[in-house]
Amino acid sequence: MQNIVANVVKGLLSLIIITVISSCNGSKEISENENTTTKKEESNPQEINEVFLNESKPEEVFEPEPEEKKANQAEIKPLSYNPKIVPDMLGAHYDIENAELSGNQLHITISYSGGCKEHEFNLYHNKMISKSMPPILNIFLTHENNGDECEQYITKEIIFDVSTLEKDFPELKQIKLQLSNFENTLMYNK
Repeated sequence: MQNIVANVVKGLLSLIIITVISSCNGSKEISENENTTTKKEESNPQEINEVFLNESKPEEVFEPEPEEKKANQAEIKPLSYNPKIVPDMLGAHYDIENAELSGNQLHITISYSGGCKEHEFNLYHNKMISKSMPPILNIFLTHENNGDECEQYITKEIIFDVSTLEKDFPELKQIKLQLSNFENTLMYNK
């Protein structure tokens, strides 16, 4: 008697588990699993457990990265020399939330309004360096908004490779970088 009760309980538990899993896989599969379960129950409750244990796991679904995440991924651009760059050439408005050097990379967190068109940021210097020790070099972050008049407030990190300073100023071991629209200087050590 206990054997019969145990088999009935196992069968019911298996049926419940199969039904729950089937409901996750869609209504079409539910009806197929119910038919299979009914046939299996008639033959042997232990076979239900084997069907459940051997059933394949649902396939993982590939989900593309959200556009917001793609927009926040940083590409690394070079610090470039432009002899004509001046503070009046910075372009569309932006706010610098933070800037810090990590080795040869300058990480700048910026905020700006937009959201409808691609924005481009570039970093330049004009080789005009102070005579102080260590010397100070002004660097200019330019912003091209491509006529984007949308008002979403976007914050993202942009990264610039400043190792070009080694080629532009080979005689200097240290340079203080003064980033446009940012009050702190950043010490670059070659």
